[in-house]
Amino acid sequence: MLMVTAAIGPQDKVAAFEAGANDFLPKPFDLAELKARVGSLLAMKESLAKAVDLEVAFLQSQIKPHFLYNVLNSIVASSYTDAERSRRLTTDLADYLRGSFRFSNADHRITFEEEFSLIRTYVEIEKARFKDRLRFEADIAEGMLSVSIPPLLIQPLVENAIRHGIGGRVEGGMVRLSAYEADGEYRFVIEDDGVGMAGVTGNGRPDGQSGQSAVGLDGRQGVGLLNINKRLKYAYGTELLMESEPGRGTKVTVRIPAHVA
Repeated sequence: MLMVTAAIGPQDKVAAFEAGANDFLPKPFDLAELKARVGSLLAMKESLAKAVDLEVAFLQSQIKPHFLYNVLNSIVASSYTDAERSRRLTTDLADYLRGSFRFSNADHRITFEEEFSLIRTYVEIEKARFKDRLRFEADIAEGMLSVSIPPLLIQPLVENAIRHGIGGRVEGGMVRLSAYEADGEYRFVIEDDGVGMAGVTGNGRPDGQSGQSAVGLDGRQGVGLLNINKRLKYAYGTELLMESEPGRGTKVTVRIPAHVA
């Protein structure tokens, strides 16, 4: 947003930027300068959009080598004792890889049904590794499957809950995904009863604000949460809400305004 005003005091500039302005042009102004400023802001917006698209591509590329190694090991081991399970795992892995790479950079929105299908496939693959240590529940309200969301917005959060939440507990645990509408928002809530995180209480945010720090998280997890938080801010002006307590688990909430979804 370009603020054009006759007020030129320092406090006026501060007020303009606090109101959401990205640039400030005092009156009287030259038409050529106005066009140049507008062109610069449009170029900046386009660059930001491209950066967000690249982050989606980055998330798509994060198929961890050790994840593939573990799945392939499970497939090979099962082939000697349970051919049906081996075939099922092979199919699940193929479906997961196909789903992960299906979303091109042009896919700015997909339905939650598509994302949820990818999530279920991913969970089935991880169950082969965790066995009875991993329990997964989903509570999806009517109508939520048709909601449009950016691709790979929810699945990485489920992955975090499994790997960094219950993965650190010998006895495993529960991961629960809820999706519903409340107070004019579509909400996607990912909860686990795993190891939890220190330094995140109440409605903590993974961006270092309100006393919370992403640096305190596991390195890979912190980067993943920050990427998703950045995408939410860009697309909807919202942020991830986090609640966590060591030894008790973690809850992450994604909020999307219903009127723009």
